[in-house]
Amino acid sequence: MLAVGAMTVVAAETPSEIRIVEERAAQLARMTSEERAALKDKALRAVADFELVPPEVRTEFPDRYLKKNLSFAMNYGVAVTPGGRVWAVWDGGEDGFKSFLVGAWSDDGGKTWSDTKIVVDSHFANDDFGFMKIARNHQVANVWCLDDGKLRLTVFQSMQNWIGRGGTWEFVCENPDADNPVWSKPRYLFPGSAHNKPLKMRDGTWLYFNDFEFYGRSFPELERFKGCGVYATRDGRVFERRGFTRPEKTKHWAEHAAVERSDGSLWMLLRTGFGLMESISMDKGESWTTPRLTINLRTCVSRFVFLPLKSGRILVVKNGDVADVAPRGREKMSAFLSDDEGKSWKGPLVLDGRTGVAYPDAFQFPDGSIGLSYDRNRTTDAEILFARFSEEDVLAGRLVDKSSFLRATVVSRTALDHPQHTRCQEER
Repeated sequence: MLAVGAMTVVAAETPSEIRIVEERAAQLARMTSEERAALKDKALRAVADFELVPPEVRTEFPDRYLKKNLSFAMNYGVAVTPGGRVWAVWDGGEDGFKSFLVGAWSDDGGKTWSDTKIVVDSHFANDDFGFMKIARNHQVANVWCLDDGKLRLTVFQSMQNWIGRGGTWEFVCENPDADNPVWSKPRYLFPGSAHNKPLKMRDGTWLYFNDFEFYGRSFPELERFKGCGVYATRDGRVFERRGFTRPEKTKHWAEHAAVERSDGSLWMLLRTGFGLMESISMDKGESWTTPRLTINLRTCVSRFVFLPLKSGRILVVKNGDVADVAPRGREKMSAFLSDDEGKSWKGPLVLDGRTGVAYPDAFQFPDGSIGLSYDRNRTTDAEILFARFSEEDVLAGRLVDKSSFLRATVVSRTALDHPQHTRCQEER
């Protein structure tokens, strides 16, 4: 009882839900810092389990995914099918928690592009944690065809942007040239992300490149996966984990790719917080040297293209118009060629001399020409652009091939009514 003035008030019994909260608060108050840290790890692991909910490729979606309604564009990948269709995929949300994947295609070699054709976005189904706004996001992807001619789409999925167990999933499309392509159910491949296309070695093995970082201490069992690694497959179905490497004295590494040299060694380039680094494997990727800074090839901290060509040359596309000088930032997207396995570089062909250009990805058409996509000013112009050029163009330092063009618009917030590549052709 409580006496209030001349009145006597009988206090109601404390509701059970309040008692539960009070008891839990008391338990937390008695915990040591180590016990609280263990509780936090347990909670993070529980949330991270939702990273393993399979993603889905959607071919029917709301109008907000149409290109005219996208206000962000970060390039992921581009590829050509056996039937000649060029597919491009990019991030249409943000470089963060709200990222999602969209894709489109071109049936005229990259000059003009369709509207959005596919979407991968867990936010589509409100698959989040309500007011917490924690959801599965898809921040890295790419497309390519293996020897079977099927189009493969890999997607990195994580909870709240790299919370812990994020991994790469693969979809397969057996009819990528059809009016209504059909995508398989996804298959989990490995932890970490795969920014770049796999490499086909001379023995027929495909090497997939995966980089894996995670934050915090919640997943000690995954420590052995951290680094720039490779997974090998002969048929695209069975994968074998091979070796990995990671630079010393930096926690940031990403977006690595490799080429096979004439002596059978693998030469890897990787993006790090220190700049462009290289690593060598003499045993088909089982072991790698400790990364070191490159000498005659430099770029800013950004993604690059490192691609072996049918001619035997190596193609590099990076920021900056000098091979061994890092630019001030993400400017001057340029192509270089080496015919001596990286000892020297020829070019450049400046593909886009403006600032804000980044994240190139490339492939080779059957005729030997090169298709390349990249982004420009992700949050303002929100552009994905496409270029088609030849090795002769790179060696000449200008477009000399009549079929070459630059700066065709895949998507743009400020797109012109006509394809930009026609203007660039006139400038040539």
